[in-house]
Amino acid sequence: MASERRLRSASKPLASLGISVPPSGSAQIFGATAGSSNSSQSPSPSRIRLIPPGALGLPGLQPSELALLREKQRKLRANASSTLACVPNGSQPLHNALEATLIFTQYEAGSAVCIDPSGWVLTCARCFGDTEEEYRQSSKQRWLLFYTGLAVQVECRAWDLTRDLALLRIIAVECDSTEIPPFQFLRPAVTAPTKGALSANQARTILNQRPRVARNIISSKYRRVHFVG
Repeated sequence: MASERRLRSASKPLASLGISVPPSGSAQIFGATAGSSNSSQSPSPSRIRLIPPGALGLPGLQPSELALLREKQRKLRANASSTLACVPNGSQPLHNALEATLIFTQYEAGSAVCIDPSGWVLTCARCFGDTEEEYRQSSKQRWLLFYTGLAVQVECRAWDLTRDLALLRIIAVECDSTEIPPFQFLRPAVTAPTKGALSANQARTILNQRPRVARNIISSKYRRVHFVG
């Protein structure tokens, strides 16, 4: 099937970030102290799991966490059309950026960007821990939402506090389809943009705030990682 071929495809954008993809079920730490390792994760599924919508529970979520996910999901769905309408007509790069951006579902959460059609996602390291010790003790799995309200579960596969980056992989999707939905993505750029770039930060449209424009960088938390539509 097309979805399976997409999942088996090589993730070339990851190489441009200087990240070697660790095997499923492990969370590799970059820039950590010598000799450190991480073995807190159990093996991950080899394929993306499809979860029917409206389930009474979602993997890894307490009832209060699920309630917060549903509340954010409801707001995203209610504002999806108006959010899309904010994108200028004919601006495909901005349209791609919107579709590739995700938000975390927990309190005090940030955002992330899908960088590969097979479900690789990039965010800041601090979404999983401000220190190496905190990262080791925290769960390596989180739930995120696309602007349409589509819920996906991700697993952290690489964590780099020095560059403030975390590489995630989508491992589950809540949808009523028998096929894995396509993931819109942004390709990491080879060079920095010559003009100002729209920050792929929190979904400010939902909060009725103006998007922040960062000069020569997609967002301060992504350091020197730039994206093209």
